[in-house]
Order: sequence, then C-alpha cells, then structure tokens
Amino acid sequence: MRQLGAMILVFGLIAEGGTALAVAHADPAPPARVTQIAIVSGANSTETELKAAEILKSRILKRSTVTLESFKEDDPNAGGRIDAAEVAIDVGAPAGNALTARLMTAFGMALPTLPNST
Repeated sequence: MRQLGAMILVFGLIAEGGTALAVAHADPAPPARVTQIAIVSGANSTETELKAAEILKSRILKRSTVTLESFKEDDPNAGGRIDAAEVAIDVGAPAGNALTARLMTAFGMALPTLPNST
C-alpha cells in the first residue's frame, strides 16, 4: 500500500437533522492531471457513509473523465486497487472503517464530537 500521506480522508458526521461531510486531511501537492481514483468505504460502513461515497462518485464522474472505482476496504484486492489509483479517497468514520482508524492514528487526528451525537 502507498504511504499514508497520499490518502485523503473524508468523514461522515451524523448529526441531528442530517449528515455533514468534511475533508479531514489532504497533503499539499502540485496540480496534477488525475486519471484514476479509488473511493474506499469501510467494511462496516453505515448507510449514510455508503450514500456519501455514491454521491461523491456520481459528482466526480459528472465533472470528469477519470476512471473511478468504488469498493469496500475488505474487498479481496483492496490494497492493489488503492495502489493502482493516483488518488484514494477514504469515506467513513473509524467505527466502521479500519482504514480511517489507521490513517487517523498515523496523522494524529481525532474525529470531532458534536454536542448532539451519541
């Protein structure tokens, strides 16, 4: 698997009244032409997180001609698929996504807690 700094984290925060998405980390990089993207969901993603991944996929494909794969982290070839992508987008909270949990630990990050969250 590529070094962790090449990944982008996207968290689904479930709050009363809806879902908020936030990009939690993206390493600075010079502008590049991307042709292959992987969207990775957690093995135990919630319906909301899976829906967020599908919306993201749909919006990227509407605006570009990239090759885009969307799959769960427990896919038998997930590591190879992530390595083959020029950009990998990890969608989900650490509770349902081991990759998110590993990336958050590696970057020293914590998921914000909302006052109305459980």
